[in-house]
Amino acid sequence: MALVLLVDLLAIPLAAGPAGAQDARIVNLAPNRGTVEGGTVVSIGGRSLATAVGVRFGDLDAVSFVVIDDRQVIAEAPPQLPAAGGVPVTVELADGTVVTGPWFNYVVPLITGLGVRHAVVGGDAPSVSVRGQGFTGVTAEDVMFAGVPAVSAHVFSDTVMYVVPDVDPATATPGAGDVTVRATYGPDQHVWSDTATDRDDWYYLGGEPTVTAIRNAAGDEVDDDADALAGVGETLTLEGTDLYDVRIVSFGPYRVAVVGGSVAPDGTSVRVTVPSVPVGPMTVVVETPFGASSRVSGPRFGFLPDAEPSVRAVVPGVLDVDTGGLLLVEGRGFTGATATDVLVAGVAAERVTVVSDHRMIVQAGAGVAGPATLEVANARAGFAAPVRWSGLLRYE
Repeated sequence: MALVLLVDLLAIPLAAGPAGAQDARIVNLAPNRGTVEGGTVVSIGGRSLATAVGVRFGDLDAVSFVVIDDRQVIAEAPPQLPAAGGVPVTVELADGTVVTGPWFNYVVPLITGLGVRHAVVGGDAPSVSVRGQGFTGVTAEDVMFAGVPAVSAHVFSDTVMYVVPDVDPATATPGAGDVTVRATYGPDQHVWSDTATDRDDWYYLGGEPTVTAIRNAAGDEVDDDADALAGVGETLTLEGTDLYDVRIVSFGPYRVAVVGGSVAPDGTSVRVTVPSVPVGPMTVVVETPFGASSRVSGPRFGFLPDAEPSVRAVVPGVLDVDTGGLLLVEGRGFTGATATDVLVAGVAAERVTVVSDHRMIVQAGAGVAGPATLEVANARAGFAAPVRWSGLLRYE
């Protein structure tokens, strides 16, 4: 009997509450973003929305709305000035139920990427793809390249536009700057602008990058005829034109990455540290995203001796009196040494090959039988007084 009663109770329909309270929901917004100026027409999709009596975007009432049917309400987004960002969309039903849906995003112009970052003044103007958001309604005069208004702007969508910069020499000059997009909203003419990043993103070039001079830390110009040796770790300044956004400086086959802050904002110079390279003259090339400079004859590069020359070993210890021979000399301070800096038994070596600052190979000439000395100076590095080594070295 109790079981039958329980079954009967379960069979009795429960009293239904207000339809809106139980079933109403917002599923989607189309579109889910719009300008802070308002006016975006938004389709609110869901169910049990037929009794809607109000629509709000955040704390603001919709400009207007119309109930299409149980599953759709159309509303016009209100202005949201001067702030931007996301706000929840809510629908109030006749029974007082408030249904909260997805968020609607108020957007302003925002640049996230550029397809091209330079143009040559007086050259062909590129079509620059600009990616971001909030581009609806943007015109050419709203886009600036290094402070110069664009010639034209085609807004493909709210997130993509194609802009042609002004390259007329009468209005554009070589230099670096920001790419900026702006928009004016509302009766108060609120202006919102955004730049691509917090650094220079646009370069008006005068042509290909060039290097016209190389200077050492003292400011003296150096070249392949200079007496001073540019040593490893020494900072050089390369001067020229259109040296914008330099990424790499090549010393012959050796490439050096340029760190931020080393490039002059006006594109006239770049500082770089000499890498570990063999001793000898090399050409220098500056590489930028816009091209590479022509090769410039540079100074002699290599290790600068950290002390005057010294010798600790010479092998082998015997030279032929008629033909001389090769000697491997170990010590320090050999960088830049030449044949005139090395004397074997008082006679200049025939040839000297500096392997490193600590090792060199000396071709000695014929000599007189008996003990011999080896003297090493380094006039190139500023050590003219020779150091004498009189170990086990002799002519036989």
